[in-house]
Amino acid sequence: MRSASPVESPMVSAVPAFILFASILGAGCATGDLQVRTSRYTVTHPEFWEVAQVGNDMGAPTIIKITPYGNANMDNTPDMRSLSRNDARLADVELRIYAWPAHPSIAQPTQEAGARLMKEDPGLGLRQHTLVPEIPPECNVLPKKFRVFGVDQEPANLIQRGQWRTIVIGGQSEGTLLGVVARVGYDAPRLCENLRNLQVSLQNALDGIRPAAGATAPPAKPPVPATASEMPGATPGDTRSPGPVTPQGEMPLPTATPQSR
Repeated sequence: MRSASPVESPMVSAVPAFILFASILGAGCATGDLQVRTSRYTVTHPEFWEVAQVGNDMGAPTIIKITPYGNANMDNTPDMRSLSRNDARLADVELRIYAWPAHPSIAQPTQEAGARLMKEDPGLGLRQHTLVPEIPPECNVLPKKFRVFGVDQEPANLIQRGQWRTIVIGGQSEGTLLGVVARVGYDAPRLCENLRNLQVSLQNALDGIRPAAGATAPPAKPPVPATASEMPGATPGDTRSPGPVTPQGEMPLPTATPQSR
């Protein structure tokens, strides 16, 4: 077992890993797991996940590479657990975790996080993504919500053809807005296998994210809702997700037309 860095310390509790977040809050995690700590959140993860970067207060995300297949409990999706943990065909999952000080009045955390990411991290290429159409269902699986800080949140399912299959999800706790981007390289022949692995790996990671104690909201006034849908890939008439909450006076984000698969 490799030694732990100052930001990745071995956990000592015998409680199993990857249980529901509400249980993690009061219990702990399994022996051998590590923990990334920032001023706004902690991430408990198995030691075989590769932490490439630890986030900071200057806007840098925590970046984690997830290689083996996990085993989260995704409701009503038994085929997710049929994938082999050692299936070499599965693409690696890249996970990026962002956090901002925010007021608790944000109604749509995913849309707010997506709007901020489009502005603050153009390297993600979210402006080049389009929304995944819901009809017909992708890989014959209905879109899923993800649990963030113990609350079900609607994700933004995005695709950049030939590059990435991406999920953006947001959540809020106390004075922190969390934004998580999970993505796999686009591989058309294995899209469905990689998608199931992406969804499970993302929920595994979210189950291990906990808000840091003492994180506070900024003193500024809370943001106001935008008037149109402004998530990457959305069109003004898209009713699947309301427009993001953006700071008052900020220019609207560009839109794109969803592509059929």
